[in-house]
Amino acid sequence: MKLVVLATPRTGSTAFCSTFTDHDYDEILSIENLILPRSNDGTTILYNQISQTGSDALSTGDFETAWRELKTTSGLYLNVNEDLEQYYTDKYPSIETFRNEHRRRWKIRSEKE
Repeated sequence: MKLVVLATPRTGSTAFCSTFTDHDYDEILSIENLILPRSNDGTTILYNQISQTGSDALSTGDFETAWRELKTTSGLYLNVNEDLEQYYTDKYPSIETFRNEHRRRWKIRSEKE
């Protein structure tokens, strides 16, 4: 059996999915990971680099404002490759990449089956 959880941003989907005891779960559609700066080991989001405007934009799903506000941050950013495997990069995405990322990931996922 396969399970897909669809949720809007900031609604507790990560916490919900963490309750599954036997799963292979990745947030492949979570594009905010593309712009959230993380520590060099990737484990800590560097909230001190995020302005209040950027934080508010992330909370309300205003991703273009969030992209503009966070583009001056530095650190590692979480992305997914063509096999939907997560990896870290120090490259902040272009606005075009960011705008199209949901579509790209959904296309990859839907073509896997």
